[in-house]
Amino acid sequence: MTDARLPGYWLTELRFMDMTDRVWRIFTNSLMWSAEQGTDGHVSSRHYRFLHAEGVTDADIEALVSAELAELTDDGFQLRGWSDERGLRQSPAATVAAYRERKRRNQAVYRGRRKSEQESGDVTGHVAEHVGGGVGLPLGSNSSRGASAYVAGHVTGNASRFCAKHPNGTTDPCWACKAAREAAEQTEAENRPKRHQFGAPALCPSGEHRWTADGTCARCINGRKDGAA
Repeated sequence: MTDARLPGYWLTELRFMDMTDRVWRIFTNSLMWSAEQGTDGHVSSRHYRFLHAEGVTDADIEALVSAELAELTDDGFQLRGWSDERGLRQSPAATVAAYRERKRRNQAVYRGRRKSEQESGDVTGHVAEHVGGGVGLPLGSNSSRGASAYVAGHVTGNASRFCAKHPNGTTDPCWACKAAREAAEQTEAENRPKRHQFGAPALCPSGEHRWTADGTCARCINGRKDGAA
């Protein structure tokens, strides 16, 4: 998905304030169309039908030229200063293409790493595949940080590793699921029995063991539920 930019300061520029609603719509539609098609501001006459539902006239194009927003070409018009910071401030098609390719490579590396971890047994529990498409994460975000949101391990007790919207997990990016998983892990860590080795007896008196989930005693060193006194 691509986006066209409409800087806020355009609201107070006379060339935009003096536009009719019709010409403003043609202008903004030309920004969106060109950004999506990767033409860097060039619009041919055969594509004018995408700029306004009622069609585009020569007078409409002349209004854009008079506002110094466009110049005529042999087959249509060219928006002026497409990627100029003092002009229209739009993203060049080459920059958009490079971003998409970089994101595609990052996603391929991420999926390959997850697959390798699952096959080698480095990841415990279920690993939900990351299937982000387009611009799934905010620009500038760290993909490796986002990836951790999709690792769902074994659920113990009443701690849920997923958000209320996805009680059974999801393959879509979800920061709420990530937060739930981290909170569950913290709760499990806090509730995990702590074994005191220093000064602990070799074996508790009969009937005084405090059994943990792994069948050992939290108080003594050698007590085991399957054969202790």
